[in-house]
Amino acid sequence: MANETAIAIEKARLNEELKSSKDFLNSVLEGIGEGVIVLDKDFRIVAANSAYINQEKPEGEVIGKHCYSISHRFEKACHELGHECPVLKTFETGKYASGIHTHYDSKGKASYVEVHSYPLKDSADNITMVVETITDVTERYELEKRLVESEERYRDLYDNAPDMYFSISGDLILLDCNNTMAQNLGYKKNELIGNHVSFFTMTPQEELNRKINTIKLTGSLVNTEARWRMKSGEIIDVILNITAFYNEAGDFIFARVSARDITDKKVIETELKKKVNDLEDFYKMAVDREMKMVELKKEIERLRGKSV
Repeated sequence: MANETAIAIEKARLNEELKSSKDFLNSVLEGIGEGVIVLDKDFRIVAANSAYINQEKPEGEVIGKHCYSISHRFEKACHELGHECPVLKTFETGKYASGIHTHYDSKGKASYVEVHSYPLKDSADNITMVVETITDVTERYELEKRLVESEERYRDLYDNAPDMYFSISGDLILLDCNNTMAQNLGYKKNELIGNHVSFFTMTPQEELNRKINTIKLTGSLVNTEARWRMKSGEIIDVILNITAFYNEAGDFIFARVSARDITDKKVIETELKKKVNDLEDFYKMAVDREMKMVELKKEIERLRGKSV
């Protein structure tokens, strides 16, 4: 009788310890602001906090259910469908793992989550369960996605703009250029980037130094002309507009340059100038001829007067 009583007391003590342990675990889980679940080796949910429930909005109880059926609405484990599973990786390696997943609530609404998995080990150092934290990063993901799309649109506009764009350092090294510039000069971009601007410009070094110093001091250089040598050796005329960029301390970082090919314009201007000169020469010749005709008429009249 005394033995049975001792067993009952020990059983009650163990149950109380188990209850306290569960209460402690629930307290820990609820104290974490993000969604948390504890999973066994069959990917069944052993415990889940309210933040997880609020994130996933499941229909009914989640304890005992497979995580992939609740979070992904899959009938098979994620890795069986070709998806990377941090939980599986943690079970296999015994180490922390993470990843980005798409989760769906009971209404099919998608959300992007960042998952982190951590191993739980027994006294023999065997992995018995995995704790997975789930943080909703939908807003951040969408912002990053829009940012990437915006950067891609900007890069497309930059690379395929009608004008040539490039950036130079304070020592006149080409830092970047668009496709238009490379194509107009007959090079590939990687053949230009990293070179000194003297690689293609015919402007003397002394003048280049003077211009970059002016840019650093004033912040810009507007409508300055230059001559560039193409890969083929052909010379083109360009007009440049240059803007300097500075850091928060006011130190020069780089200059951004827009360049436009004005070779055809220069040819037209030269032809027009020649035509103007030709017209001026013709006008001068015509005036001289008219004056000579007037003098000739006067001489004829004078001779007629003498004959009378």
